[in-house]
Amino acid sequence: KAASDQRAGRAGRTGPGHCYRLYSSSVYDRQFPKFATPEMLTRPIEDVVLAMKAMGIKHEKKDKALTAKRAEMASQWRHPMGDTVARFVASGAYHHAGRNAGGKTEEGALRAFCGANGLSDTVMKRVLTLRGQLGRVVDMRMGEKGSSQKGSKVPILPPPTRLQQLQISQLLCSGFLDKVARRAMGGGIVDSKGVVRRDAYISCTGDLKTPLYLSSRCALFERDWKSLPEFVVYENVVERERKGESFKIMDNVTRIEPEWLCSLAKNSPLLKLGDVVASPPPEYDAKTDAVVCYREIVYGEVGWKLPPIKFDMKACLEEEGFREGVGAQKGDSYVWFARLLLEGKIFEELGGLVDCLNEKPSSITMRKQLGKIVLLVNALEADDVDTRDKFEAKVAGDDKYLWGSVKGWCTKEKRSQFKAIWGRMVKAIWMARKVGK
Repeated sequence: KAASDQRAGRAGRTGPGHCYRLYSSSVYDRQFPKFATPEMLTRPIEDVVLAMKAMGIKHEKKDKALTAKRAEMASQWRHPMGDTVARFVASGAYHHAGRNAGGKTEEGALRAFCGANGLSDTVMKRVLTLRGQLGRVVDMRMGEKGSSQKGSKVPILPPPTRLQQLQISQLLCSGFLDKVARRAMGGGIVDSKGVVRRDAYISCTGDLKTPLYLSSRCALFERDWKSLPEFVVYENVVERERKGESFKIMDNVTRIEPEWLCSLAKNSPLLKLGDVVASPPPEYDAKTDAVVCYREIVYGEVGWKLPPIKFDMKACLEEEGFREGVGAQKGDSYVWFARLLLEGKIFEELGGLVDCLNEKPSSITMRKQLGKIVLLVNALEADDVDTRDKFEAKVAGDDKYLWGSVKGWCTKEKRSQFKAIWGRMVKAIWMARKVGK
C-alpha cells in the first residue's frame, strides 16, 4: 500500500491530476500489505554470508533450546522415501492449509502453519508462487478446450497419496539412472583414518571413486547403518570439509527399490541381462499368460548383481545370442508348461490331478528320458502350445486334445478319478468359450 500511495502521489507532483488504479478497492484493502517485504527476507544472502566470513565476522552463539525446538518441529517432515518426497508432502500440506481463502485470511493461516510446523514462510511462499505459475501453464496447454477460464485456475494441491509418493520416487529414479548409489556391502569401506565406514555408499558409475555419504539433514539419515536404505538416487554431490578431512555428501536423496531399475533402465547401457537362473524356478504368470523364468541382472559400471527378475521364458529362449545352461535350454517353455499343467498351476480344475499320477510332474524338468514325458512335451511343442490361451483354443476345437498323451500318467487305481478331473477342466473351457461368444 505504501508503494501504491507513493505512485499515486506522482500524478500530482507538478500540478492537479487523477490516479486510475487497475485493481479494485477490495483487492487493495484485502490483499495488499501495508509495506513491501524487506529485501533481506526475499533475496539470497549467500554473498552477504561469504563477505562476513571473509571479514572474519563470526556468528553469534545459537540458542540451543530454540534450535532444538525448531529441529523437533521440522523432523515431522522426514519421509521414508527421501528428501524430494518429503518436500512434496510439506508443500502440499502448506498449500492445503490456506484453502485458497485469499487476502489476509489465507496469509495468516499460512504464516501460522509455518510457525507451528518448523517451515520457512518465505521459502514456502516461493514454492506456492512457482507452483501456481506451473499450474497455469499446464492448464493453458492441457485444460478444457474453448474454456474462457483456461490458464487461470490453480486447484488446491493436497499432500500426495502413498501411490503418488511411490510414483514420484520412480520418476526420480528414471531421471537419475546414472546417479544410483548402493550402500557398501560386506565389511564396509575403510576411510583415510583407518575407520571402517558401513554407512558409506558407492556410485554406479566409475566417475566417482570415493565413497558417498548421507547428510545428517537428509530425510533418510540414520545413525544405525543397518537402518539405511540399500539403494538410493541422488541429484548431485557436494564436497564438504570437517576437521581438515574432505568428504562427499549426496544431495536430494531418494530411496529406491532394486527391482525398479530393471524396468526403468531397460534400454540403458548401465543395465545388462544375464543368463536364466535355476533358482527361483520358472512359474506360470496368470497376468501375462506365460511361463516366466528368472534372469540375472547386472547394473552399473561396477557390476552390481541385482535380484533376479521375471521374464517371458519363450522370449528369452528366442533371443539372439541365448546361451543354454543349467537355468534353461531350447524348448523349455513347453517342458515347464507340461509340468505346471499337471501340477494344477495353470487350471485350478486340475488341482487334485497330482494324487492320481504314477510319476511326479517334477520329473519332466529333470530331463528324464521316459516315453510318456517325451510324448507329452513333443505334443505341446508340435502345436506350439505353451500358454493357457493356446491350450484352450486347442481344447475348444477338439475335446480329446492331449488326452492320448496324458492318460499314460494315470495310475490304474485312480483312472476314473483322473478322467473326471480332466473332463471337469475340458467342460470349464467349453463353458468359458461359450459365454465369451
